Amino acid sequence: MVKLTSEVILRHAQNKGNKLRNEDTPDVILKRLTHLNLPEKSIDEIGSDISICSNLSVIYLYDNQIPEIKNLDFAVNLTHLYLQNNQLTRIQGLTNCTSIEKL
Repeated sequence: MVKLTSEVILRHAQNKGNKLRNEDTPDVILKRLTHLNLPEKSIDEIGSDISICSNLSVIYLYDNQIPEIKNLDFAVNLTHLYLQNNQLTRIQGLTNCTSIEKL
């Protein structure tokens, strides 16, 4: 199983042909991300260190094994959160996500 961490997100961003500049630090890359697309990656936990991705507006985490949604309080710009086909039993920590249009 896979824990969603800033390291996993960074590795995915670098491998997906995003327009990265050589001088970009990992923190800059993570802070600049607006979309996170990680379906079917066997993710079973959302780590707290992803809060560095403060500009996320769309998150695709469908078709994973996530049992609970947590650690997304930081995502104040989040408008779309795709979670279908997970193992969800609990959703918490979305109180700061007041812009969500699709859940």
